[in-house]
Amino acid sequence: MSVTISFEQWAAEVNRLDNASDDGFQTVAELSAATNIAPKAVLKYLKTAKAGGRLQCRRVYRRSVDDRLAQVPGYKITKGKEK
Repeated sequence: MSVTISFEQWAAEVNRLDNASDDGFQTVAELSAATNIAPKAVLKYLKTAKAGGRLQCRRVYRRSVDDRLAQVPGYKITKGKEK
């Protein structure tokens, strides 16, 4: 059974996550695992956040499968502008 959630619900869930590492920046794989949403859907939500000016991006370090330290894209959802 599939449940659809809105961008705002997803963003609220992401903001509730423990963002202790890398100042809260997380990879698509980490966001997918933490929210139990497919990576393709996470990318869709990230595009929505970017369109709304609520996405920060930077390179973060993560260990690869072969234990090398690699730079990968990291994302952070901001609260947005106050009206």
